[in-house]
Parts: sequence; structure tokens; C-alpha cells
Amino acid sequence: MADRPRVPDGFQELLEELSYEVLKQRPSDFIQFSIDFLQSRRGPNGTFITKRTTSGFANDDPLRNNRDLHFNSCPQNNHCAYAMAYGRIDYAQFPKSFEIQKINKSEEQATRLNSAIQSTQLFKDLNENELSALFDAMSEMKVNAGDQIIKYGDDGDKFYVVDSGKFYAEVNVDGEMKRVAEYDGSGCFGELALIYNTPRLATVIAETPGALWVLDRDSFRAIIFNSAYLRRQCFEGLLEKVELFKSLSTYQQSQLADAFQTKTVGPSEVIFKEGEPGNEVFFINKGSVQVYREDGDKVVDIAELNDGEYFGEVDLIKKQPRAATVAAKSQVELAVLDADNFERILGQNKDQLMQRIDSYSH
Repeated sequence: MADRPRVPDGFQELLEELSYEVLKQRPSDFIQFSIDFLQSRRGPNGTFITKRTTSGFANDDPLRNNRDLHFNSCPQNNHCAYAMAYGRIDYAQFPKSFEIQKINKSEEQATRLNSAIQSTQLFKDLNENELSALFDAMSEMKVNAGDQIIKYGDDGDKFYVVDSGKFYAEVNVDGEMKRVAEYDGSGCFGELALIYNTPRLATVIAETPGALWVLDRDSFRAIIFNSAYLRRQCFEGLLEKVELFKSLSTYQQSQLADAFQTKTVGPSEVIFKEGEPGNEVFFINKGSVQVYREDGDKVVDIAELNDGEYFGEVDLIKKQPRAATVAAKSQVELAVLDADNFERILGQNKDQLMQRIDSYSH
């Protein structure tokens, strides 16, 4: 009897990630999109690179990366398909305007909630107004050992941040429940069902008495998702203005937008100094910066940059020290792309990018 054909290592994961990206991006030309995707995942010696991102959502939740969730994890009566383990983001379902309900909190609760918010990766890019709305909307939930917080297969209506206590998550693997994640005094869970409008992919149970901070579905979508989605749109808009990146595929530009971090700089604060390593590129969302060099005791102004402009890309690509100092003239909101993400996403395009730099720098 002939040997059965062997599926190459990583092939299943690669197809899964491609399916996920097609569902998320909904490209008009999915053939070209798939080609660009596969090229971006090509590693040395026929290997592939996999790194799923989720439109600005952080990887706090161990459930997101657990492969046991990717298959056989939807109840039969929910008509889940292979590629829908993460589901399609339905933007139309997210509230465009929503009045956040303010839930009163004691001083002691406020202190604990502020601490929980600051330590939760999912909230790191929220602005001051969004953090205030988040604080107002969250309520405390006390739990006892053995309490079931969410149940596999149920509709998702809440998001949870662990304040205290131990919790564990289990999933259905071939008809048996398998423990796949644990939370000890920190972490969050429940966002996937809210983001992708899918049933719960796991059961979460309290192992000890504890407390959770709870955010309802509409508040979560109004604050968290719309914030990330609008921020991503903003980043993509910035990228469209950058001559250096105009040759990139739509998929590569979306990957760059996902990789941006935000940074706020106060007036007169130095962003980087001449001679420092050039390991980040900066895009100005709002505000203005001054570019200058120091010549002995004199300061030589080079340029003033404003909303929508960018700096630092030449030093990053050429791996050279900073050629000038850049400082904020006003309060500045920046989108920052670091060298690691730049290399991961654009490494194979470096020669082409170098040519573009040479063409517009002369």
C-alpha cells in the first residue's frame, strides 16, 4: 500500500493564516493579495514566517494563540466553518455613536481599576478620553471558586479583566475539555467573541475566589474596537502619503499599519539626538517638530515638519546614526514603527526602498 502524501510542516498554519487575512481584509483582488501574502511569509530555505496580528488588538489573551482553538472548536449547531474560527469582522454591527453608562465606584475600587487598566496590554493605545470612558463603563464582579465565567459555545456579551484570583480556560478538543490557559491575578479574556461575533471558543472557570472587571459588549465595541479601527485607518492614511512606501502592496501597507505604536511628546522634548542609533521611523499624527544640527555653540535649523509628515526613515533603512536632532515644537502625537517590525515586513523590499531613497534624496 502506497504511503499517504505527507502535508508539509506548517502548511496547515499557513493556509489558516491566509484564510484569516482574506476574511479580515476582504481584498478586491484576492489572487494578488494571496501572492503578496505568501511572498511576505517566505523565509530562508523554503520555510515560512507566521505572525498573526489582529488590527491593533494586543496579544494579552493566551487563547488567541492556542492552536487547539483553531479547529473543532465550534458547536455543531452554530454552523461554524473552518475559516471562521476567528470569524469575519462585521464593521456594520459596531456602534458609531454610543452613550457610555457611568458606573459609580468607591475610591478603593477606583484605585484597583486604574491599576488593572494600566497593566492590560489591550488598553495601551487608548487616548485619555477613551480611558475615561472605559473607566466609567467597567463594573466589578466578585466570584467564588468553581464559578463558570464564560461557557464554551455561548454568545459573547462581556469582556473581562482579571483583578484578583486564579482562573483557567479550557476548550473542546475532540470531544474532551482541555485546559489551555491560566490567569493569576492579571490578564483578560472574552474579546474574541465580541470582536468577531462568534460563539465563545472556551470555558473560563474561577479556580479561587477573586474579582473581575467587566465591560459589556456595546461599550467594548464603542471604545476598544472603534478606537483600534480608526487608529488603523489613520495609520494607513499616513502611509499613503509616504513616497517611500507607494510601491508596497496593500497587504504590506496594512501590516505596517498594524505594527505602529503611538507616542505622545511634550513641547521642547527631544525625540532623538544626532548620532544616536537610527532604529525607528516616526509619522506625525498631530503637532509639529523641529529638525536641527548643532555646530559648536550654534544651532542650525534644517526643517520644520507638521501633520502628516514623517522622519527617520533614511537612517532606519541605511542603518546609520541619526544625521540630526528632532525635538517637538508643540505637543506631538506620533506613530512609531520600530526596526524589528520594519525588517519583518519589508526586509525583502530593502533594495527597492534604497533605490527610492536615492531617487528622492538627490
